[in-house]
Order: sequence, then structure tokens, then C-alpha cells
Amino acid sequence: ARAQGAMCSVACGHGCPGLLEHILRFAGAQDVVASISVCHFWASASVSDAVWESQCQALWSDKVYVPPRFLTPTHMSRLHAYWGSVEDAKRVAITPEELCSFEWSCRTKGWVSAARWWQRQPPRLRTYKPDGTSFDTEEGSGKWRFVPSSSGCTGPKGSFIRHKRGRDLPTHFMCRWAKNWGWVMQNCWTISTSFPLPHRGEEPDLEDDGIICQSVTVDTCADEALRFNVGLPLPYEQWRANRGAEDADEPEDDDHMVVFIDGAEEEIPISLAAKWLHHFDDDEDDEEEDQDEDEDEDGDEDEDEDEDEFEYEDEGNHEQERRADFDSNSPPSEVDVLSNKGDDDDDDDD
Repeated sequence: ARAQGAMCSVACGHGCPGLLEHILRFAGAQDVVASISVCHFWASASVSDAVWESQCQALWSDKVYVPPRFLTPTHMSRLHAYWGSVEDAKRVAITPEELCSFEWSCRTKGWVSAARWWQRQPPRLRTYKPDGTSFDTEEGSGKWRFVPSSSGCTGPKGSFIRHKRGRDLPTHFMCRWAKNWGWVMQNCWTISTSFPLPHRGEEPDLEDDGIICQSVTVDTCADEALRFNVGLPLPYEQWRANRGAEDADEPEDDDHMVVFIDGAEEEIPISLAAKWLHHFDDDEDDEEEDQDEDEDEDGDEDEDEDEDEFEYEDEGNHEQERRADFDSNSPPSEVDVLSNKGDDDDDDDD
């Protein structure tokens, strides 16, 4: 009876708030938020750290990354920490401190027989340092920096990362995996995660045909992939070499290259050269398609000629047969008639 009375007091907005807080720990986050509007008594219990600490623990239990500022109770209330971390999980711009705090698991996209991950072995690892250097367990030392955009996409600083080993590589895009809030870094040819990369076949989202990998492909990064393959500088590469690393985040509007046109040196924008290469590739593809179509048409014409020849020969045979039938069924000639008549007269004389 005493417990029932305590429950009635809590339900009516009286009594010890600790009992209501204990009950709300077992409710979902949305239900706790809804209870805030019941009354002042319920509101005081619904926003308490005692309630939201348990909510935070339940939310973060399977997450591989939660920014430290949300983990410390003295920095903010547990209510703000909960919803602040949910909002932060949508952030795709990584800070230099975050980038350098992880050991990244890396693999290539597409089947590569020598790649460890494709052989169901642990992937290669990469680490970053604040001085702009990196180290890969298979590819060795390199450099990194942020760039402000890539392939028509823009974002806050930390959204795009450029790696360099001898020369710049196509830009890596940053994103988060909603399942565990971990960081994913990928370009058209490789993908890296801030958490141990699941083995092949374990996580469809992280496979080559999954939603994450399909968001960054050779098609979406065609300009940079083409420039890299033909030896042209990538955006921000030539400009950065000329003006220094300290201004690497500023856009380059005057990136040019020297080409030979009719034997004379001409300076043209790199973007124009890339468009020409795209145009030439399209022309070559069209020529190959036209050639294939011509071959198919020639083959069809040869077949038609063979069929016509066969039909002609067949008609000739039929004509000969018709003539033979006509000769056998034609009326007798005068010689035949006279000959037959003479035979008939001889028979009469006999």
C-alpha cells in the first residue's frame, strides 16, 4: 500500500523525484522528452543528469567515436551531451586532432590479388601526424593536407584530404558511418576507416557495391582521375607548388599548363586540357562503336548476298524444272504428227 501511494504521488506530481527519475531511466529518449511537458515536477525529473546519463550510456555503447567534450559530465548537462552527440554524428569535416588520433585501416576498391583485405587478411594501416606527414605500413611515408573542394563538391575545412607520395593523389572525401559513428575516408580507388575495417563480406555498407563506396567512384571523380592518369596536375597541386603550403586552402583560378599546338608553345588552363582529353576519349569510343557497327553491317550484307545468291540458284533450278515439265507436257510438233500419221497409214495398209 505504501509503494502504491508513492506511485500515485509521483504520478500526480508530488513526492520524491528520485522515484520518477528511476522509472524514466527505463524509458526511451523520445518518451523522456515527451514527459517534460507533463508538469513542473515531471520536467525537473525528465531533464536531470540521473536520467540522461543512462540514456547517454545506452546510446554510446556501440559507437566507436564520441568526441571527448560530450563524455565529460562537467562540460555540459547529460541532456545536452546526448543530443549534441547525435547532431555531431552528422558532421563530415574532421579536425586535424581527430585525424591524427586514429590508426586507419585501409584497402583498395576493386579486386586486387595482392591486397591483404581481399585475401581476408587484416588490412594495411596508416597513421597521420600534425606536421602533415603520414605513414602507411605498405606504401611507406607520405604527406597530407586539407583542400577546400573536389570534383564540384565543397565543404568546411576537413571535408577533403589530399595525400601526396611523389605527386598528389586524387582527393579523399570524409564521411561518417551511421551505424557506429566512425570516420570513413575514401577516394575513387581506396577506402579507409578510423576503426578496424570489417572483414570482407561482413558489412554490406562498406563493400564496393555498398552505399558508402558508391558515393565516391571513378565516375564521380572523373576529372581528378583523368588528370592523374594522364600526368596532369590536380586542382590545388600546381598552384600550391608555386605559392607555398601556407595558402593551400585558397582556390586556384590561374592554373595553366604549356602544350604544343601546331608546333608552337601555348599556355592554356588545365581545366580546358582536361575537357579536351574527355572529348578525345569520347571520340575514340564513338569511333570504336562506329567500327563495330560497320563490321556488323558488312556481316549482314554478306549474309544478304549469300541469301540472294542462294535464292537465285534456287530459282534457276526451279526454272529448269519448269522447262522440263513444259517440254514433257507441250503439244507435239508437225514432224511428230506426220511421223505418227505415217505410222498410222502403214497400220491401215496392214
